[in-house]
Amino acid sequence: MSLSRPSAHHAPPPAPHGVADLIATAQALQAAGDGPGAIHAYRQWLARGPSGQDWAAHFNLGVLLKDSGDLAGARQAFGAALAQKPDFAQAQAALAQVTPTQTPAGLPDIRLFSLAWSADTLTQTDPDIAILDNRANPRPDWREYWPMRHFLAQPTLDAHAYYGFLSPKFTRKTGLTGARVIQFMRDRPGADVYTFSPQADMGAFFLNVFEQGETFDPGFLATCQELLEHLGQPADLRALVMDSRHVVFSNFIVARPAFWQHWLSLCEKIFQLAEAGDSPLAAKVNAPTTYPGQVPRKVFIIERMASLLLAQGAWQCAPYSTFQCAWSALPTAQFRNEAIASDALKLAYNETQDKTFLDAYGELRSRIFS
Repeated sequence: MSLSRPSAHHAPPPAPHGVADLIATAQALQAAGDGPGAIHAYRQWLARGPSGQDWAAHFNLGVLLKDSGDLAGARQAFGAALAQKPDFAQAQAALAQVTPTQTPAGLPDIRLFSLAWSADTLTQTDPDIAILDNRANPRPDWREYWPMRHFLAQPTLDAHAYYGFLSPKFTRKTGLTGARVIQFMRDRPGADVYTFSPQADMGAFFLNVFEQGETFDPGFLATCQELLEHLGQPADLRALVMDSRHVVFSNFIVARPAFWQHWLSLCEKIFQLAEAGDSPLAAKVNAPTTYPGQVPRKVFIIERMASLLLAQGAWQCAPYSTFQCAWSALPTAQFRNEAIASDALKLAYNETQDKTFLDAYGELRSRIFS
């Protein structure tokens, strides 16, 4: 639910300089862009001593702390409001919003992180998604891979836990909160990997994620084919069929360390080759793309390694329905039923190896791209 800020009518008729004056002062500070000043005003007023109107001040303070990313402080403030006014429904709902989902005994931990690279992205208001601070961002040319590789290099990962590294755009692209991700995983226990991939049309209307990359970056597929052969990872990227159990964009993956370590070992070989920069292949991997900011090709190659590993069949994957997430901004997004049918045909081919399904898929998508 969306929290509304209480006004004077939430409290009994105020005494002079009471909570109504406080709220007006705090709102003026907020309007001037001074959120910290508004927080200080509430704390200073509450420090004067108890009053019958403290619940309103505590609640408003909690809203401000939540918006600033201080979820622990918000929990404390909402709890204080409820201690004085236990039937305050807004505070009950607000407290639930900032309270992390508890892990029942016997179930593995699910540790979700939001990759923050600026002050704006550092503010995380989802209690089930922690911040992985990458504001220093010493290698922006590697995008998400840089903080992920450093985190995964730690020797203290819990082998039974799940880890996910999500961009600040995760909820907007998937419609999912951290709590819903956790619930989805708990309803489908035992998988090695859980994926939450947006852009269903980009997955459905291309044979695989490498062909999709080629459409937007000519030369991408040939570079990836050469790279995989160089790394001893043979795969015919012109024939590889990926369905929605394999395709994952934006690195929206939650997985056990065993999968992440396998992924990291493959990606580190790409990293070392790109960093050395001493071969024609390295030049192709490091080539700029037309993506805004001329993001290097290596970023999009790394993004597709998880899909490659999933397509090779060694990992048990539970995908969240990509059709429930945000679609692309391209014209293909209007063909939703055709995207669902296309994915079903690819899945049927992967299960049976019956070329009839693949022929039907090719005919269907040719009508879309015509």
